[in-house]
Amino acid sequence: MECKHYKQGVPPTKIAGALTWAEAESPDVLLLIVSNFFSNPSKEYLEKYRVNNRPRFRLKTWELVDLEENSKGKPLLLSKYGLAEDFEFLNIIHPAHLEYIKHIQINTLNCLFECFDNLDSLKRDKITGWLWEDIIRPRRRNPVHGGETLADLRIDPINYEIFKQKCYTLQVSSGLSEMFIVSLIVGFLLQAMFGLGDLTTIDQAVARQKDMLDFLEKRKEADPTHGEELEKFKNNFELSMRETPDRMKDGYKIYTYFCENVVSKLLEEKPRI
Repeated sequence: MECKHYKQGVPPTKIAGALTWAEAESPDVLLLIVSNFFSNPSKEYLEKYRVNNRPRFRLKTWELVDLEENSKGKPLLLSKYGLAEDFEFLNIIHPAHLEYIKHIQINTLNCLFECFDNLDSLKRDKITGWLWEDIIRPRRRNPVHGGETLADLRIDPINYEIFKQKCYTLQVSSGLSEMFIVSLIVGFLLQAMFGLGDLTTIDQAVARQKDMLDFLEKRKEADPTHGEELEKFKNNFELSMRETPDRMKDGYKIYTYFCENVVSKLLEEKPRI
């Protein structure tokens, strides 16, 4: 066994010895593993070796991408060797969120909407609004011009009360259990709201937006004919980027509000026997 770590691609000279050993010992498989990647000359060398030598053993290679793929779903193994990712978000996830996803929850639509009805109406609409379009499925007219939004094209109204009624109708028409519908609604809302309010990813979100601004700047330089349009879009994007930290902090607040006033109450509902 040889273990070496290379920051750059592993060269052919570092794998020739393993091939010589395999020719002498005739193993069933020779597996070459590198912690980063094989250089292009090494890949060409191995391919020529396969074609010209037709080895009796199987020749396999693993690179970093293979190691990452093979270790997915094995947190204990990764932790053992100090390779586990630091899931920083676990420090801010709400306890009710964790408790809800630990087990299958048995809840009724009546309990869910009793919780929703007791929320501040503005916060309730902000939370449930994520699902209005998909649950209500409003009809839309054809657009007249390109400046119209999806809301402009809506024929049927959408609001909380219609959403509530549609959920009960869905349960009757689909034959799905109340438990299943409630878990779909709550699970989706938890995922959506925590995703937008994950305070541990603020820096990454801002960095991605900076990359987008750089891209827009390069596009503006390369395409002067649309410079004014791109500059306007860039200015709007810069404003959005500056607002991102506060927007994510507000998102975390509404997420915790949902956990404390809806999810926690659902955890208290006693299943009917």
